[in-house]
Amino acid sequence: MAGPLSRAFWRPRVVRWLATRPDRGGIRFLLRFHDRLYYFTLGVIKASEAGIHPRHRLTDAHQFFLDHVGPGDRILDVGSAYGHIAAALAAKAKAVTGLERRPEAVARARAEFPAGNLVFEAGDFFDFRSAERYDVIVAANVLEHIRDRQAFLRKCATLADRLLVRVPAVDRDWLVPYRRELGLEWRLHPDHEIEYTHETLRAELEAAGYVVRHTSTSYGAIHGVAEIQRKGQG
Repeated sequence: MAGPLSRAFWRPRVVRWLATRPDRGGIRFLLRFHDRLYYFTLGVIKASEAGIHPRHRLTDAHQFFLDHVGPGDRILDVGSAYGHIAAALAAKAKAVTGLERRPEAVARARAEFPAGNLVFEAGDFFDFRSAERYDVIVAANVLEHIRDRQAFLRKCATLADRLLVRVPAVDRDWLVPYRRELGLEWRLHPDHEIEYTHETLRAELEAAGYVVRHTSTSYGAIHGVAEIQRKGQG
């Protein structure tokens, strides 16, 4: 194993060699390696926690949604994944429906969270039909995956007057614009259609007819509370 003297000898030489590669090739290599190492590490962490991302217990990922629902609310959680947010909401709200298009995720959510006021359905939101209106729709890390977000938001408005969203913040780190400058992948996931600022989130919600009541940032995500203002409302 290299000792301190060996590291002191090699490190500045390796740094200089990487930093002077043509077209910043050394930097591009390191950033791509960083991405692979990050997702590999995350996979190991999730495997050590029964497949559950530790953010569910280490951050306020659920608290924002809990803070903006009441005990009488009927909630539709769109893109409910493995049911963690839906289950947290069901402990406070009157009834929660989790909608998720991956059948395997729905099966796991049903097995892990069998609460009587919580149901999970498999299906695509654009095909979803409901005879009842909800009080709140929750869309946690959903909007960024959708190409026609205005159609999605307009459909949300037909099902509930209040919308709670969480989306990735594009200004979460200085590496985002640096990666863009280098022509590297800068999104948190390559299937993201967009990543947001407070202004772009507000603009999309307002274009769909919502009044934005609140936005905030936490752990690199933007949270928003929006409502459809019906005729006769102040």
